[in-house]
Amino acid sequence: MVSRLSQSWWHGLFIVLAIASAGALTLISLRDARREAQPPENRPIKSQIAGYVSSNACRSCHLGNYASWHASFHRTMTQVASLRNLPNDMDKVDFVFDGRDYKVERRGNAFFVRTRREGGQYGDARQVVLVTGSHNLQVPWLETGEGRTLEQFPFAYIVAEKMWAPVSETFLISPNLKEYYSIGAWNGACMDCHVTQGQSRFVKGNKWDSQVAEFGIACEACHSEGREHIERNRDPIRRFKIHLTSKSDPTMTNPSKLKGPDSALACGECHSVWAFKNITDKIDFNRHGTGFRPGKTDLIQRFVVQPNAADHSEQKDFIRKTEPDFFQNRFWGMG
Repeated sequence: MVSRLSQSWWHGLFIVLAIASAGALTLISLRDARREAQPPENRPIKSQIAGYVSSNACRSCHLGNYASWHASFHRTMTQVASLRNLPNDMDKVDFVFDGRDYKVERRGNAFFVRTRREGGQYGDARQVVLVTGSHNLQVPWLETGEGRTLEQFPFAYIVAEKMWAPVSETFLISPNLKEYYSIGAWNGACMDCHVTQGQSRFVKGNKWDSQVAEFGIACEACHSEGREHIERNRDPIRRFKIHLTSKSDPTMTNPSKLKGPDSALACGECHSVWAFKNITDKIDFNRHGTGFRPGKTDLIQRFVVQPNAADHSEQKDFIRKTEPDFFQNRFWGMG
C-alpha cells in the first residue's frame, strides 16, 4: 500500500514538474516572440501601409508571376543587409579614402564599420543595415544613431568585376564632389524609387522615421496595392465571371493592357527625370508616399521633366534658378 502511494506521489510530482516546465518554456517562447516582433530601431522598416499586402500575399494565386518576379533584379534592389547579399569577404575591407580609414568587421551574421581620421583612433562600430543595388552596383548603408536615418558607406561593390570602388568614382558626377550621399540622403531621395511605397517620414534635423510597404520593387509597385483585389476575389463567382470575359479585373492594374503612354508612365514614375510640382506635394510625398498608382495618367505630386516641352513652365523656371546645372546634368544638349 505504502509502495503504491509512493509511486502515485512521484507520478504526481512528475506531472506537476512537467506542467511547470512547459509553462516556463511557453513564457520564454512568448518573450522571445515579442522581442523578435519588435522592429529594429536603427534602420528603415517594412510596415503595414494602408492598402498594401506585400508580394507574399500574391504568391498563392499567382505562383508563376511570383516566381518570375522573385528571380528579378527589381526584387533585390533594396535589401536588409545580411551575409546572403553582401560580398563574402566584406570583413576583409580595410580602405583609406579622403583622409579617413574604414575598417569592416563581422559579428555573427552582421557587418560593422569603424572609421577614423588618418592617424587617429577608430570610433564606435556602426552596423551595415541596408544594401541598395543588385546586379551592377551594390551600395551599403550604415546606421547613424539617429533613429532610422542612414549614412552611405563611401565605397560601392562592382558586381561584375568583384571589386570595391569609391561611390564618387562609380557615378557620372563632378570629380569635385567628394561625398555624393550625405546623411539622410537614402531616406530623402534614394528610397523614392528603390522600394515599394516608401514613406521617408522626416522628423527633424538629420532624423528620419522611414517606412516602406516592401523593400525592393515588388508586385504592388507596378500593379497597385492589392488589399481590395484580394478581398473582392475571395468570391469564387466573381472570379469565374472575370475569367469568362476579356476585361481586366478593375481592382488590379495590368500595365501590359494599358495604353502606351499610361503603361510607360507606370515605369516612368521611377525610370524618368521627374520633379515635384510644389513644396506642398513634396511634403505629402515624403510623409505619405506617392499618390500615383499604375494606370493613372499623371504622377499626381510630381511631373516628368521634358526640357523642350511647354508644360510646367513655372516649375522649370524655378529649377533653373535654384539648380542651374539640373538640365545639363540630366539631358543631352538637344533635350
